[in-house]
Amino acid sequence: MQNKRFWTILSLAMALSLLLAACASPTSEVVEVEKVVTKEVEKVVTEVVEVVVTATPEPKAPGGGTFVGGINDLIVSIDAHKAIEFSDSVVNPLVYEPLVAMGADGEWKGVLAESWEASDDGLTWTFHLRQGVKFHNGREMTADDVIFNLDRILDESTGAPMQSYYANKIASYEAVDPYTVKFVLSDGAGTFLSEIGLGMRTAIIAKECVTQDNNIVHPIGTGPFEFLWWKPGEEWRAKRFDDYWGEVAKIDEVVFKPILDATVRLIALQTGEIDWMMQIPYEQMLEMQENPSEDIVLELLYEARTLRLNFNATRPPFNDARMRQAVAYAIDKEEFNEAVMFGLANPHNQPFVPGSFLYLDLEDPYRASNIEKAKSLMAEAGYADGVEVDVLNWPGYTDDWEVLQTYVRQIGIKDNARTLESAQWAKAGQELDYDIMLASQSSIYHWDRTFSYFDKDSSANWLVGGYHNDDVAALLVKGRDEADLNKAKEIYTEVFQTLQDDAAAVFLAAEPTSRAWRSWVKGYDPNASNTYLVWPGGGLNYVTLDEKPEQ
Repeated sequence: MQNKRFWTILSLAMALSLLLAACASPTSEVVEVEKVVTKEVEKVVTEVVEVVVTATPEPKAPGGGTFVGGINDLIVSIDAHKAIEFSDSVVNPLVYEPLVAMGADGEWKGVLAESWEASDDGLTWTFHLRQGVKFHNGREMTADDVIFNLDRILDESTGAPMQSYYANKIASYEAVDPYTVKFVLSDGAGTFLSEIGLGMRTAIIAKECVTQDNNIVHPIGTGPFEFLWWKPGEEWRAKRFDDYWGEVAKIDEVVFKPILDATVRLIALQTGEIDWMMQIPYEQMLEMQENPSEDIVLELLYEARTLRLNFNATRPPFNDARMRQAVAYAIDKEEFNEAVMFGLANPHNQPFVPGSFLYLDLEDPYRASNIEKAKSLMAEAGYADGVEVDVLNWPGYTDDWEVLQTYVRQIGIKDNARTLESAQWAKAGQELDYDIMLASQSSIYHWDRTFSYFDKDSSANWLVGGYHNDDVAALLVKGRDEADLNKAKEIYTEVFQTLQDDAAAVFLAAEPTSRAWRSWVKGYDPNASNTYLVWPGGGLNYVTLDEKPEQ
């Protein structure tokens, strides 16, 4: 009986070895395993059995695939501390991360900082870092990295837009221990979180990727995607970072291609060359709304970004408030919206979204055109016979100015308009080489983001034509020091009232922005973050492409 069992078990072992051999892949290896055949004999019988063992495959990441996006402008900088272009803010947040960021619910969330607290007077802030966060080179991020990045931002030779903000606000900072950083502020407690969490401009970058001449060629951050390469004008590419501290991405790689022509960009989406795009032309946007497709998802969004006319307040004719007011009264915002944006925009007087907490409830005196009042103001200012001015146009706003010039010409203003590529536009703007400048104004997280420009001490003062008003400057200081947001809102309402009465700038309309993507892109929610593609609790690292066809 025992002998019969012995041979039965031996036969099963041999059959198993043959079955495994038949299923083996070419990469299989043969190993010798000592196998216990039976324990029912008086002594344990052992026998060497040849067993084919196949290598355990790497676990497949859920989803996989390559996400390809089409963006509407050239990527200019992959150095988060220096980047200012909107296209830069599409790609950099995938690689770099800040200490804190705004969540989809409008509340501040910890990113690289797990928690933080402020002193009673709001001038001392302590951030506790997440432990075990790795840079893409495998090194752990610590408080020393935060200090390195603050030093770099404050170094004037870096050219960081946040340099003046921090230099004027932060009295000192230190690494208390490997996972704790303390800031002591000189003032401005009310706006500090909005500045330390201002997108990628305060990102924590690995020091190993900063070259001797203080540039970055191959970014190293802590984000969900690891930079692979950037071919300027062609594509930017990154891969999933498997050691990411948060939600590990489900897709393998992300690619962004600058496709400057909006119609070409839309065709690329329709043919499946790209999976996602931004900024659909207004006419096609309207068409797609009226004739929805099962293959393409379209979202029309209103973010805190408004088209704005700026005046060079440092020289005639627009150093005279009456001339700025004249232009403001000449324009009919509703007509402008219909003519340029097919009625899709939201005409109003500020870069805050109606219904949001930041929105300031002040009536717009310049909403409708009043040509007679405009002419009267020009006459008072000494320009009854008209004046010739230089207009600096932002790329992509040529059609917008063609409509706006019909209004200013009615009141005797002759314009010499030029549209420059974004880098040249910025250079001319910084040199105040214009009389009127057409651009857009965004407001992220706090009123001061917009109104601080209207202060000569701001490094961004050129964006509003060098405008300055002592009363506004004093109110701005008061607003920055107010940590209570309801009290701060009252202060910034007073700021806004003064700027509007002075026609410091003319806010025309909240531009409708759009995102469109193929139906196989799952888990993407543009409403959570109109600007960035990664945010606390959401983003491209949550997206799957399970049904994407093979290219």
